[in-house]
Amino acid sequence: MSSPLSLVSKVLQDRPPEDFRRYVELATLFDCPLLRIWPDAMGRTLREPVPDSVLERVATYLRRAADGAAGEGRRVAVEMHLTIGAHAALVSRLLDLVDRPTAGVIYDPANLYLAGRPYRLSADPAMG
Repeated sequence: MSSPLSLVSKVLQDRPPEDFRRYVELATLFDCPLLRIWPDAMGRTLREPVPDSVLERVATYLRRAADGAAGEGRRVAVEMHLTIGAHAALVSRLLDLVDRPTAGVIYDPANLYLAGRPYRLSADPAMG
């Protein structure tokens, strides 16, 4: 049975690449084209303001994840949830740093609303 989304809920930046490869193998087995990733350990350890060094570290991990997923015809997407994910400008910067066509965003306006964040670009002054 095919699923539109593989719920990889705990793929953290500091986990070994072998862990992520197992998730990609499962996504392939279940024919899931997309692996959802939280960029900031579900908000447990990261608070604003997010330093550039942290954004670079997360981008490095996501780049490796996107490349690994692409090897199996899969994509990764950042969950718009909590610190980095709930901030449109940070997510945009992150994707610019990752610079992979197999990396994207799962837009979830409900998460942004619950986080008290603008859920429309026109309402986010950081997005211009």
